[in-house]
Amino acid sequence: MATEYSTKALLQRVRMLAAIPSNNPNFTDDKLVMILNDELESTVIPLIMQRKSEYLVHHVDIQLTDEPIQDIDIPHNAIYGKFRDITILNDTQEISLPLLQLESITASRHTQNNLFGYVQQDYTIKIYKGSTSGNSIRVYYYRRPNSLVSPAMAAQIKNITGNVLTISQLPQVWYSFNPMELSVINHQYPFNVKVEVLDVIDLDNPTIEVTSTDNISVGDWVTISGYSVIPQIPPETHPYLVSCAVLRVFQANGDKEGMTLAMGKRDELRDTLITSMADRNDGARAVVLSRYSLARRRF
Repeated sequence: MATEYSTKALLQRVRMLAAIPSNNPNFTDDKLVMILNDELESTVIPLIMQRKSEYLVHHVDIQLTDEPIQDIDIPHNAIYGKFRDITILNDTQEISLPLLQLESITASRHTQNNLFGYVQQDYTIKIYKGSTSGNSIRVYYYRRPNSLVSPAMAAQIKNITGNVLTISQLPQVWYSFNPMELSVINHQYPFNVKVEVLDVIDLDNPTIEVTSTDNISVGDWVTISGYSVIPQIPPETHPYLVSCAVLRVFQANGDKEGMTLAMGKRDELRDTLITSMADRNDGARAVVLSRYSLARRRF
């Protein structure tokens, strides 16, 4: 039997560990999912990012114009509005751009046409490409995982026949979203968004007729765009997420004994993750290169 990674399994664990009855009005599924989302964003993701192991790093390519200066926006789903690296791509190379200080741009001895690098201004990046030719700009950034939803807001694909998806259920809550934009989430790690916008022809419970089923598999989940029924983080971090939520429940109930026990378990899981996630390639030897050396250019 495949391991269950959805919020259904997470909610079962939280209820079991915090001894929450299923009929408790203070901790409905939707309220517990809100707690899981809060802990995912405020506790688990920062811990993962601190490991410096390139988790959550995605990239987006932006067409390069002919102008010497080009403004681009930091991706809207970048965590904290942060990015990992910026490069210029051409047919044979990927060249990292250096970070420039604002004073470099305003200095009278420079002309903007010969500057090479980028400047950060709030959520905008100014690209100065100098004499370098390229086709596009690649922004590596930390992608914010989709917000979690309860199982009642998602449907799992049970069968695919032609362009018709047979799903587990057709959530009525979907109709409250206008427009109704659906996405397909991979049911296997890394639980990525396989189809950003699903082109729907017809909805007829329990089927969805779509224009194409390319890249869609039985077992994948269909959700409202921007949401996921599975935390888009390594499965090994899910118990830590659950422990953080359990601690929040005990705090809300004012259960000091429960808080002490839950805090001890949370800290134990955190320490294990810190050790386990430190290096993703245990056999790799670290090679230190100058950021702008020729060896840093990706051929």
